[in-house]
Amino acid sequence: MSEAGQDSNQWESIFQRAVQLHGSGNLAEAGTLFSSIVEHNPTHFPSLHRLAAIRRHQGQLEESLALLKQAIGCNPSSADAHNSLGNTYNSMGRQEDAVDQYRCALALRPDFPEAHLNLGNSLKVLGRYEDAAASYSAAIALRPQYAEAHSNLGIVLVRMNRPQEAIGSFTAAISLDPTVTMVYSNLGAALTALNRHEEAIPILQRARQLDPAATQPVFNEALARLAIGDYERGWPDYEARWLAPETKIKARDFRQPLWDGEAEVAGKAILLHAEQGLGDMMLLARYVPLVVERGARVILEVQKPLTTLMRRIPGTAQVLTYGDELPDFDLHAPFGSLPLAFKTTLDNIPADVPYLQAPDESPAIVDIDSGSEPQLRVGVCWAGNAGYANDHNRSIALSRFQRLLNVPNIRFVSLQPDLRPGDDRMLAGFENIDLTSIRKASSLADTAALISKLDLVVTVDTAVAHLTGALGRPVWILLPNFAHWIWLRYRTDSPWYPTAQLFRQPSIGDWESVIERVAEMLKQTVSSRAARIGSAAPISASI
Repeated sequence: MSEAGQDSNQWESIFQRAVQLHGSGNLAEAGTLFSSIVEHNPTHFPSLHRLAAIRRHQGQLEESLALLKQAIGCNPSSADAHNSLGNTYNSMGRQEDAVDQYRCALALRPDFPEAHLNLGNSLKVLGRYEDAAASYSAAIALRPQYAEAHSNLGIVLVRMNRPQEAIGSFTAAISLDPTVTMVYSNLGAALTALNRHEEAIPILQRARQLDPAATQPVFNEALARLAIGDYERGWPDYEARWLAPETKIKARDFRQPLWDGEAEVAGKAILLHAEQGLGDMMLLARYVPLVVERGARVILEVQKPLTTLMRRIPGTAQVLTYGDELPDFDLHAPFGSLPLAFKTTLDNIPADVPYLQAPDESPAIVDIDSGSEPQLRVGVCWAGNAGYANDHNRSIALSRFQRLLNVPNIRFVSLQPDLRPGDDRMLAGFENIDLTSIRKASSLADTAALISKLDLVVTVDTAVAHLTGALGRPVWILLPNFAHWIWLRYRTDSPWYPTAQLFRQPSIGDWESVIERVAEMLKQTVSSRAARIGSAAPISASI
C-alpha cells in the first residue's frame, strides 16, 4: 500500500472514532479529533459539519458559525449544513438569519421535517405565529408522530387565541410521549385560557409529579388557583415566578433577609421593591400602609413614572427610582410577595380606597372644564403597552372602540399615553374628545390628577384601570374572555377595587358585544344624569 493510501486510511479511522465519540456524547474528545482532521484537510465537509455542531453545544458560537460557512463553501447543496447554520444563528439570537437558512435548507430538501420544526421555532420567537403554525403543520404532515412539532404547534395556537385547537395538539404530543413535563404544563395553560381552571389544575399537578424541579408548572398552577380565588394555595406557588422561564422576572440578590410577614418589623427599615409592570405595582401599593402600620421605616423602590405618586402614600420614609443607590435597610420584600406575607384571602383583601392620592395641581388638568354643569366627562383608554406579550388579547383597536365616542352628550378625555398608527387620523373626526390634556402628563401622578377630574373612566386592562381603582374613582374595565387572574372569573365586580365594574367578552375575541353593552350603559348614564339635573337634584361625583 502506498504512503498516501496509508495516510487516507489513518484519517478515515480517526474520523470514524470521532463519529463514535460524538454519538456517545463525548464532545470534548470528538471535537479534538474533528479539529485535527480539519487542520489536516480544511475541505473535509463531514468533519467541518460535526465540529460546528459540537462547538454550538459548547457555546462557542462564533467558531461554530465560521465552521458552518466553511462547510457550506465546500458543499453548498447540503440541506443539513444550512439547517445547522440556522441552528447556530438561532443560538446567537439572530432569528431572521436563522429563518433564511432554514428556508435555504427546505428549498434544497422540502421533505425535511426537522428544518420545518426549526423554522417554526424561529418564527415563534419573532412573533410570527401564523407562519410558525404553518411550519409546524408541515413538519407534522411529513412526520405524524413528531411529538415536539405537535407540542410547539399548541404553543403558537394558544398565542393566537386558539386554545381549543391547542388542546388537541398538546393531547397528541402527550399520546406520543407522555413523559414530557412541559407539554402537561402547556396543556394546563391552554385549559386555563378557556377558563377551565378546575380541569387545568390536575394536569399541572401531573407536570409537577413528572419533574418536581420544574418551576413553570408550579407558576401556572398558581395562576389557575389565583384566578378562581384559591388564594391560600395560590400565593405560595406564586413565588415560583422568580424561576419560571416564561416570566423573565429576575430576583434581587440582597444580603438582607426576605420579609415573609412573620418577622417583627417595628423600628426596622424595610425595602419594598418593584418587580413587575406599573399596573401590578399600583395594585399592590395597597399593602404599603399596612407595613407602615407595623411600625416599619418603609423605603420604596419603584419605576420612575410611579415615584411622585408613591411619595403621596402617608408614612413612607423614602421613595426611590429603580436603579438609584439604595440606603441601608434591614429587610426587603418584592411587591408581589406582599399578599402572601399578609395571608390575603378573598375575605380580607385590603380594599379601602383611595389608597393612592392625586395631586391638587398638575399641568394635565389646566384645560379641564370646571363649570358647574359640564357634560359627563369620561376618560377613555383603549390600548396598553404594545410590547406586553398578551397585548393582542387585552387591547382594542380604535376602529372598534370609537363606537363609544359616538355616544352623544359626553366630553371624552383621552387617557391614552401613546397612539397607535392610524389612531390620530380616526380621532380627527371627533370633536368631543380632549387629546391634549394627557400629553401634558409627565408622570402617573399627572394622570391621577386628570382622572380625579373625571366622572368615569372606561378602559381596557391597563395601568389606567389600576390607577383609577386605586384612586377610588368609578371605572368600567373592558376585559377579554380570559382575563388576568386579578379579575377572577365571571364576576362583574372586583373585590380589589370597589368602584370597578367589569365588562367581559362572552367568547374569545368578541369585543363587539362588549362595546355595545358599554355604549348602552353610557347612554343610560347620560339620561340618568340629565334627569337629575332637570329635577335640580344634586349631581353625584360618581356613576
